[in-house]
Amino acid sequence: MPDVVTEFIRLVQIDSPSRNERALADYLRQRFQELGIMLTEDTAGQNINGTAGNLIGFLPGDAREPLLLCAHMDTVKSNQGIEVVTKDGKISSKNQEHILGADDKVGIAAIIQFVQDLVRKKLPHPPLELVFTVAEEIGILGAKELSITQLQSKAGYVLDSGGPIGTIVNQAPVHYEYTIKISGRAAHAGYAPEYGISAIQIGARIVTALDLGRVDEYTTANIGRISGGEADNIVPEFAQLTGEVRSHSLARAQQYLEQLRNTAVEVARDYGGVAEVRIKESFPPIQLPVEAKVIQVAQRAASKLGVEPQLVTSGGGSDANILNGRGISCANLGVGSYFEHTREEYIQTADFVLLVEYLKVIAEEW
Repeated sequence: MPDVVTEFIRLVQIDSPSRNERALADYLRQRFQELGIMLTEDTAGQNINGTAGNLIGFLPGDAREPLLLCAHMDTVKSNQGIEVVTKDGKISSKNQEHILGADDKVGIAAIIQFVQDLVRKKLPHPPLELVFTVAEEIGILGAKELSITQLQSKAGYVLDSGGPIGTIVNQAPVHYEYTIKISGRAAHAGYAPEYGISAIQIGARIVTALDLGRVDEYTTANIGRISGGEADNIVPEFAQLTGEVRSHSLARAQQYLEQLRNTAVEVARDYGGVAEVRIKESFPPIQLPVEAKVIQVAQRAASKLGVEPQLVTSGGGSDANILNGRGISCANLGVGSYFEHTREEYIQTADFVLLVEYLKVIAEEW
């Protein structure tokens, strides 16, 4: 069994759901110390009420500009007690009883093996900056707390996309979360309903008035939760709608959100109520041109390995969104995992080996 697979199995057996990455962080600090790299921990854990912060390490190299490699430590949920099986070159959870945690421990294992090969075989490489983040799965919280002033790199890669090796995510949407708080007027639903103003009814009218789903070629919008009311016999005084907007066009997203705000306020006013809309950007977009160094290097490296590079537009977010928004040019690379966030999650042994080789060729091309 390749060393990288053994490392991966060791990693997935360290339970690390979001905000509970302490055991994995301690393991990684020890593991990299064995390779002569000190990982420092920031205060992200304290800031997000987690057990561990982001880890940052540096491996000196030649005269080239530094290269950043990033992966996240947390998994979408606990896989405590997992047993890993390898059959016909496929690595998965035994009887599919747990998530495998390939998202993103594939990325971590590949980085460990890559660095180990560089150090032990004394291979030439650019200076390497390593970042392992926390709480990515619950809003990219760790990356948002990362202090960019601690980093030297201006470009690099996040190893956190599903799909085959050679997948290069160079476009990803901006993401906004919104909350619509609706105020009506309470009344007894049995003998004085005419004195009430139903906040839930206003909410329903707002939902039907909004353009939801795939709004246009750039933009999607959704209302995911509706809550409100106190009892069945009270006209509900309060209601709340929460949702999201994603778009590959920042201007289009902002235009949609302005329309949403105006629609909610007007509908509520027509019914005698009040609507307050709160909007928060969750993460900025990735919009890397084909000419960007990170794209050109990743494409050349894939081709050298006999792999067809594929530029991909993603509908989701990752640490790469935050890093790009902070001025570090980062592409998100496919790591060869499939069915992430489910118990059917798996990766092929051959892809693991290929991913490590991919990193080596990227370092050569850098």
